[in-house]
Amino acid sequence: MNKLTDQFREQLFQMKEDGLNAAQAVEKLKSEHITGDVGEKGTAAMVTSQNVGQDLSTAIMSVFDGLTPLELAQLLKLYQDDPTFVAAGIMAPDGFPDTTALQLGTLLLDPTLFPTLSKAEMYAVLTNSEVGFSAADATAAVNTLFKTSFALTISGNPSFLSAPSNSAYSFGTSDFSLQCWVKTTASGTVISRKPGEGGAGNGGFLLVIKSNGVIKFATDNGFGFYEVNTASATLIRDGNWHFLSAVRQSNSLSIYLDGNLVPVIVGSNISPPINVNNNLPLLMGNVAQWQEQFRQFTGQLDQVRIWSRALSQVEIRDTMNRSLAGNEPGLVGLYTFSNQNGEDSSPTRNNASPTGTITYTSPGAIG
Repeated sequence: MNKLTDQFREQLFQMKEDGLNAAQAVEKLKSEHITGDVGEKGTAAMVTSQNVGQDLSTAIMSVFDGLTPLELAQLLKLYQDDPTFVAAGIMAPDGFPDTTALQLGTLLLDPTLFPTLSKAEMYAVLTNSEVGFSAADATAAVNTLFKTSFALTISGNPSFLSAPSNSAYSFGTSDFSLQCWVKTTASGTVISRKPGEGGAGNGGFLLVIKSNGVIKFATDNGFGFYEVNTASATLIRDGNWHFLSAVRQSNSLSIYLDGNLVPVIVGSNISPPINVNNNLPLLMGNVAQWQEQFRQFTGQLDQVRIWSRALSQVEIRDTMNRSLAGNEPGLVGLYTFSNQNGEDSSPTRNNASPTGTITYTSPGAIG
């Protein structure tokens, strides 16, 4: 301990011996104007630099046992009503130095501390030299805390995100669902896993917006196809956000737009069940099948979700306008783009990589 820490500790210990609780002791310490001139107290201004927050934190933790991070933060705030001072104290070596940027930010926004802290103020606190988080860690925490959302923006040809081949997408002849928010005035393939080659092991699926606004959901087993197209043009190309869901349940294919079931027309050259398995990556914004007329998507995608089960209309409507936790039953792909990358937040953890012109635009569909 340094001399200022010793001074804090001695006074706090004496106050504790006199019967004061932690809050009363810190209040009295504040009223006595402890200064940076070690050994003196009196009329000089109270020390308020962030490193003193660390000194005070060390003293408090050595005198008052069993404090939680919130309790320590509340005591530090009593002494100096400043978020950086409090944050520096929490991160002190004898405080709670293993606290993450997100945990610290959550703590600072507690109703008893600094609930009105702005995004810019939070970033400044987290990156302060006495608090010590990197710009990347602070940005990620701030984006989560303040619910900054981003959408995937695709332009150029070819441009797409690609998640490596994974058995989680091998639905065989079983049920599955595809979902995402879409904002476009163009056509193109939204989600796909389908090769151009035919034959065994070259099945697949694709969800496509056609140039006339018709939406296609197709399945293929390498020898033939079974698909549905919306019976008429939809509003999906009007340049506004729309939530698109495609569901296979018991060999039946359905399309939902903004939570509403859309009438479809079946097209096929074989009868289900259709085995959609292959060894290809999952693509967002394009399809490997060169025979598809509307391959390249141009526009924005958000909240891409892949499920190994059929979603009901009730589930679609219940979850479309909110973020998922990532552990929902049957969820095998979740790409929120909130960290401006292709991170998969589902249990599959199958991150996607960009090809071509890929950017991230704020705000996203539901942020």
